[in-house]
Amino acid sequence: MSKNRTILHGIPDHDYFGIIQPIEHTSGMDCSSIADGLGLTYTLVSPVDSTKVRAILICKRTLYTDSDALDAISYLLYGVRRDLLLDRMHKRYADMIDEVVELWCFKKE
Repeated sequence: MSKNRTILHGIPDHDYFGIIQPIEHTSGMDCSSIADGLGLTYTLVSPVDSTKVRAILICKRTLYTDSDALDAISYLLYGVRRDLLLDRMHKRYADMIDEVVELWCFKKE
């Protein structure tokens, strides 16, 4: 696969973990892509100290940005409310879709 499978993200302590990923306008909301990447290995790189960890993508789930589920998950994963998380994501990903994000679940190699 020629696609870059590196994600700039904090490194979790747990063997199983989730991260919130934006869906950008260029990729669209095509449901056929929901399984793209499942079973593939990704490299997470810490933006703080460049520590790297390899992990296998085991699940993807689409969440509406105005949902209570995203509010709860953003607090559990990042310790912030949904609005603050979305504000940070919009600053980092200018082309992200406003209505949905994806929860990606990984298992460390």
